[in-house]
Amino acid sequence: MRKIRCLNGYSWSCSGALDIHWLQPTVDACSLCIPILAAAQPKGDPTIMEVRIQPPLKHQGPVCRKILEDLPEWFGIESAREDYIREVDRLPTLVATRDGEAVGFMALYLHSPQSAELYVLGVLRRFHRQGIGRQLLVATEAWLKEQGLRFLQVKTLAPEAGDAGYDRTRHFYESAGFVPLEVFPELWDEHNPCLQMIKTL
Repeated sequence: MRKIRCLNGYSWSCSGALDIHWLQPTVDACSLCIPILAAAQPKGDPTIMEVRIQPPLKHQGPVCRKILEDLPEWFGIESAREDYIREVDRLPTLVATRDGEAVGFMALYLHSPQSAELYVLGVLRRFHRQGIGRQLLVATEAWLKEQGLRFLQVKTLAPEAGDAGYDRTRHFYESAGFVPLEVFPELWDEHNPCLQMIKTL
């Protein structure tokens, strides 16, 4: 068990890269500070970029636009991208920053007191494969658990679509503990079968 300290000065205990616990519980601390999860990684790990995770806020449409426009392989349909941007502007959204620049975000639907949905996740292309998506996800799960939620789901493109980019996306979610629940062949359209994945918090 190691102690780490986030940028806002709160202390945490860490028993592993993805296992963060309050060491000094503080009233509303989760709304003031999300841990800098990169600090929990082994020092010197070149695959982990240290970022600051901002707590969930609304009105993050401009951040969403900047990042999704950098990812045409996933968000190349303009009308769909604009739908994401409008939705993100009204949803609680965590943002990862590096030297003051927004480099990633994760937006959430809170469906009920028990369950939430990861609505959309994006990281600037030049920061891919540096642990930022994983840090956003773990920070999101920590916040949701603090609110008493038990389940987190995500919808993504099903394997039947044969899309290499979304194969990587599914692998990311599987490695984070999500399991396939159901395929909806025509929820989006017949060419884009939807896979629902879920995990227990």
